[in-house]
Amino acid sequence: MPDDRRGGRGSVVAACAVSAALLFRRLSDPGLWCDEIYTARWTRLSLGGLVASLRSDLHPPLYFVIERVVVRALGESEFTLRALSAACGVAAVAAAAWAFRPSLGHRGATRAAWALALMPAFVQYARMARYYAAAALIALVAHGVLSRALAARGWRPWFAYALAAAAALYTSYVSVALLIGHAAWVWASGAGDARRKWAVAALVAFALFAPWLWIVAAQVRTAAALPPAAISGLAGAAAMLGYAWYAFGAGEWLPPWTTLGLVTFAASAWLVLLGVGEARRRGLGRALLVPAAVTFVSAWVLVAGFAHATPFVSLPARALFVAPFGAVLLTLGLFGRAPAWARAVAGFLLCVGWGVALDPLDRRPEIATNPIYLTPGREVARALASDPRPADLVLAEDDTGVNYYLERDRYAGLVVDPSDSFALARALRGAPARITWVRLGRDGSARLRPAGPIRRALAAGWTEVDSSGYLALDRRYVALKGRLLGTTPESFRVTVVHWRLKSGSSPAGAAPISKEPEPSGLSVGSNR
Repeated sequence: MPDDRRGGRGSVVAACAVSAALLFRRLSDPGLWCDEIYTARWTRLSLGGLVASLRSDLHPPLYFVIERVVVRALGESEFTLRALSAACGVAAVAAAAWAFRPSLGHRGATRAAWALALMPAFVQYARMARYYAAAALIALVAHGVLSRALAARGWRPWFAYALAAAAALYTSYVSVALLIGHAAWVWASGAGDARRKWAVAALVAFALFAPWLWIVAAQVRTAAALPPAAISGLAGAAAMLGYAWYAFGAGEWLPPWTTLGLVTFAASAWLVLLGVGEARRRGLGRALLVPAAVTFVSAWVLVAGFAHATPFVSLPARALFVAPFGAVLLTLGLFGRAPAWARAVAGFLLCVGWGVALDPLDRRPEIATNPIYLTPGREVARALASDPRPADLVLAEDDTGVNYYLERDRYAGLVVDPSDSFALARALRGAPARITWVRLGRDGSARLRPAGPIRRALAAGWTEVDSSGYLALDRRYVALKGRLLGTTPESFRVTVVHWRLKSGSSPAGAAPISKEPEPSGLSVGSNR
C-alpha cells in the first residue's frame, strides 16, 4: 500500500496528546491496588533484594528495575509509581503509528493509533503501576522493526529485532506469545531468507535472555506449588477468553449486564469482523491477521494453561500488547467498504460506550466489572489513622492495601496481617482491648484466605461491636460471582469490623489459622 501522508504528523501528535490527557488525568486516583503495592515495595529494595523477591514471584525484572530508578528519583506516591506506565502508554500510541505504517500506510496507521489511545481497556491498564504498558510499547517496537526487517536486505534490522524481542521477554513472560505470532508471520511469508534470518534473531534474543533462566527455574517451582485458580480447566480457559474479548471491546467499566455494555461490545465485535474482511481484501492476511490471531491465541493458552492461582480476568492486562491489533481491525472495519450507514451507526455506538467508559473516576465505581482495581485501602487507612480512639490492634491482610498505607503514613499502632498465623497469635496473647479487623470482600480467593478461623479466634475473647463497609458492590455483580464461583460474595469490597475485649477474658494461646504464612512477595490472593 502506498504511504499516504495526507494525515500528517500532526494527527499522530494530537493522538499522543489525547493519550497523555487520558493517562495522566488524576493519575493518583484511585489508591493503589494490591499488585501495585507489591511494585511500590519492590522499589525500596536493593537490586539484589529485588532479584531475590522476584525469585518467589512470577515476573521478569526489566520494568521493576526501571520503576525503581524512577521512584527513587521522584519519590514514592501514587503519581510517581504510575508515571512510568502512563509514559509508556503515550509512547505506545506513537509506536503504533510507526509500527503499522508499512502495512497500513500513514493514514491507516494513524487511525489505529487514535483507536488505541481511546480504547478503554488500554487506558485502564496503561495507568497502573505494573508492566502492562511497557510490555505493549516494547511489543510494538518489535513489531515495527520486524515489518521493516522483512523488507530489508541486510542483517542490521534483524539484530535490532533480537534486542527488542529480548527486552519483551525481560518485561513480560507472556510476550513470548508475540514472538510466536511473529514466527507464524515470517513462516507464512514463504521467504526462505527471511525465515533463516528470523531464526538467527530469535536465537540471539533467547541467548540475551539466558542469564535470567536460573531465576525462571525458581519461579516455575513457585508457580507449580500454587493452588489452581477458582475456575480452572476448560471452564476457566473459556471464561478467560470470553472476558478478554469483552474487556478489549467494551472495557471493564461497562459491565456486560448493562445495556450500554452489551451494545458497545456488539458494535466493537461487528467492526472487528468487518476489519478482518477488509484486511483480507487488502491482502493483509499474512502481515496482520496471522500475527494477530496467533499472538492472541498463544497468550490465552499460556495464561490459561501455565499460570496457577490466576483468575480468568488476568488475560487482558497480561496480553495488553494484543490491544494494538484490535485497534487496527476496528479502524479497518470503520473505514472499510461496508455500507456507510452501518459503519456510522456502529461507530456512533462505540464512541458513546467508550466515552462513558473512559470517565470512570467521576461515575459510581461499584458498577465496575472487576472492583479489585478500586480496593479502597487508602480511604480505610485514613479513616483508621484519624480515629480519635484508635484500636490497640489492626488486623489487615496485605491485599486490602491498608497495611501499606498505614506503614507509608507512619501509623503508630500495631498492624498485623492475619494470614500470618504466628504474628496474629502473638498479638492476641497481649489481650488488646480494641481490635479493628479490616476484611477484604473475597470471591474465589476466600478458599486461600478463609475468614472463618479468624472470626472464631476473635469471638473466643472479644465481642463484635459494629462494622462499616467501603465500596458497595453492584448487586448483579455479587449475584453473578456467587453463581459463577459457587461462593457467597461480600456486599462490600472492604468491611471494617470493630471488636472489644470481653470482660474477664484471657485469650492467651489463641492460634487462629493453622497454615504457614505465605512467602514474602508472593501475591497469591491477587489477580495478577
